[in-house]
Amino acid sequence: MEYIFEVEYEKNYIKEYEKHVLMDERCDAFLPTTFIMSFEKDIATYNYSGYQPLCCIELTRVEEVLSCLEKVLLNMMRGEEYLINPCKINLSCSTVYYNTIDRKLKIAYVPAKTPRENVGLSVILLIEELEKQYSSRQLVIYFEKLKAYVSANHSILDIINKIAEFKRDAYLCGIA
Repeated sequence: MEYIFEVEYEKNYIKEYEKHVLMDERCDAFLPTTFIMSFEKDIATYNYSGYQPLCCIELTRVEEVLSCLEKVLLNMMRGEEYLINPCKINLSCSTVYYNTIDRKLKIAYVPAKTPRENVGLSVILLIEELEKQYSSRQLVIYFEKLKAYVSANHSILDIINKIAEFKRDAYLCGIA
């Protein structure tokens, strides 16, 4: 059984090369996507078979939640290799999909109406959504530290390294 959802966009809202990257499935950072194009609009069909949106799953360990954030950023970097601007990616718990069996993560490429100034703004919004979903004291502390770090306008790679540092710290403190 295939699990899909559709989003209707105005014509050329998603650029042609972005459509090709998404349809070719060469970049495994994003959900497989097909497009139906007409004169007035484009309809994107996202296939999330095997995956669930983050908003629908309950991760129980600090390490799992931090790993999801880390994978989101790694996927954004992978998308950048295919000329997908990370500032255009609309990050939320409903556009990030996770496979709980093999722990893979994919993003539904739903571009923001206007690109954000920097990737950090998207990441902070995702962290704030995760904060509402996971309110454990340990996670809140890491989320606050991470938001402060991200708001200092660090690169995606720097943020990934900071998350890895937090994961080590959680493990050494016995709260992983």
